[in-house]
Amino acid sequence: MDEPLAVWLGDEIVGELRATGRRSARFYPARPRIRLAVGAPDDGSPWSPEFTRAWFENLLPEEEPRVRIAARFGLRSDDTWGLLEQIGWECAGAVAVLPQGRSPQLGTYQALTDAELWKRIDELPARPYDADAAVRMSLGGGQSKLLLSLRGGRWHLPIDGAPSTHILKPEPVYHPGLALAEAWALRVAAASTSAAEARVLIAEGHPPTLVVTRFDRQMETNGGVLRTHQEDMCQVLGIPPDIKYAGHPANDRQPSYARFAAALERGAFDPRVELVRLLEHVTVNLALGNTDAHAKNTSVFHDPSGGLRLTPIYDIAPTLAFIPQRHFGMSVAGRFLITEITREHLVREARTWGIPERVARGAIEQTLDAIRTTGVPAADDTYPGVPVPVRDAAVAQIERLARA
Repeated sequence: MDEPLAVWLGDEIVGELRATGRRSARFYPARPRIRLAVGAPDDGSPWSPEFTRAWFENLLPEEEPRVRIAARFGLRSDDTWGLLEQIGWECAGAVAVLPQGRSPQLGTYQALTDAELWKRIDELPARPYDADAAVRMSLGGGQSKLLLSLRGGRWHLPIDGAPSTHILKPEPVYHPGLALAEAWALRVAAASTSAAEARVLIAEGHPPTLVVTRFDRQMETNGGVLRTHQEDMCQVLGIPPDIKYAGHPANDRQPSYARFAAALERGAFDPRVELVRLLEHVTVNLALGNTDAHAKNTSVFHDPSGGLRLTPIYDIAPTLAFIPQRHFGMSVAGRFLITEITREHLVREARTWGIPERVARGAIEQTLDAIRTTGVPAADDTYPGVPVPVRDAAVAQIERLARA
C-alpha cells in the first residue's frame, strides 16, 4: 500500500487506510462520530493497528479462495492491504475500499448469457477473477462465491466495484446435496424469524448452485442499487476472522453470544426486540444442526437512526449431516456439543443477556413450534429433492431440541 486507500461508506468517503509499517496500517476517520464500526472510538481519533487489521480483515475471503486470489494479483495471502486495494471495491454491507481517485459510482455491468454464467460457475474456484482484473469484489468466508447483479431479468457481472445483488455458491463436489440442504434450511428458518431469500439453480452438467438474494442491497426505482451498512459479529467485537469459532475454555479474545448481546444492549434502537431475535437465531441454528454457526454468520445493520438491528439469518445448513463435527460455533451456557445443548441451556444463555426467563422460554417455544409445524412442511414442498438422510438428520435434531 504505497498510497492511502480511500474508505467509502455508500457514496461518501469516511476515511483513509494509511500504512504504518510493512504489514500494518491504521484507519483515519474523516471526521468524528462516523458510524462505521461499533467498537471504534467515536471522537475521530485513528483506530489502533490491531483493531484496523481485525475489522478490515473481515471484509476479505478466507482459506483457499484467499490464496488463489492473492496469487492471481501477485500478492502474499497475508497482504491484507494489497488485497483490499485489488478487490475491496465491492464488499459486504456499504463499505468499499478503493485506490485514490476511484469511486463506487464508476462501476459498470456486463451482461452474461446462460452459457457465460455457467462457465463462470464451473471455473470456480480456479478462476475467481478475470485476466484484466475488472472484477473487483470481496466477500468473507472460505467457500468460493460469485457475486452478480440481476437486472431486467438477466444476470450481470459487476465491473470495477459496481454493487451486486446476489451471491451464487456452487455446491462443493465433496458435499453433494449441500446447495439444496441450505436452501431447505433457510426456508425452514423463515417460518420463525427473518431469513435470507434463496433458491437453487440446476442445469444438467453443472453443479447445483445456491442463489442468495443480498439483504444488504436494495433496488431503487431508477435501477440503481443502494448499499446498506452492516457489521458481522467479528467486526462488532473487533476480532479477526481466524478466531470466529469460540474455543474452550473461553477467554476475552474469543467471540461469545454474551459479548455480542452486550453490544446490542448498548447500541440497538430497541434492545429487547433484538435480543429476542438473537435468541431465535441461536435456537434455529441449533435446531437445524448447523455446527458452522460461527461469529461471522451473525450480523447487524446500522439503522439510519443510528441504532443496531440484526440482519436476517443466513449461511445456515444442517451441517450435522455433512461433516463429523459436533462442536457448535460458540458456546451456549458453557456447552459446545450441539447434540447435548438443550432448551434449558438456551434459557440460561438468554438470561445472561438480560432476557427474563419467561420471555426466553416463550421465544424458544414459539421458534421451535414454528419450524416444526410450518417451516419443515413448507421447505419439503419447495425442495423435495433434498437427500433423505440430510432431511432426516435435521428433523431429528429439531425433535430432540423440542423434547429436551
